[in-house]
Amino acid sequence: MRKKPKPNEPSVRDKLSAKFDADLLADYEAHGREAIAATREKYPEKWVDVVHRRIGATELKDDGYENCQSWEDIARKNLKSVGVIDEIITPHVLERAIAANDRFVAEMQQIRAEAEGVIQ
Repeated sequence: MRKKPKPNEPSVRDKLSAKFDADLLADYEAHGREAIAATREKYPEKWVDVVHRRIGATELKDDGYENCQSWEDIARKNLKSVGVIDEIITPHVLERAIAANDRFVAEMQQIRAEAEGVIQ
């Protein structure tokens, strides 16, 4: 049976959290910059995940793209991001925006491949 802390006494979770935070700070002070650089180089996906959590993932997700269900939704969102109003978004405009997005993605993939040393 777990003992209930007194009202002015921190819980076990709070005590462990404080100790962990202190140990983490000590580790960071000893190895911080080098550890961050090594993580970024060896595990870039993990590094990005940590950055997202650190700065607040909601700030990064507020762009509305997570609600897009189709390429048309993404194209419409992209068009609105540059000031295109709903009234002029026709099927032809959406088609052109999707094609532009496809070119953009292809270029990004090319940049990634070249950065990885594999030219496609």
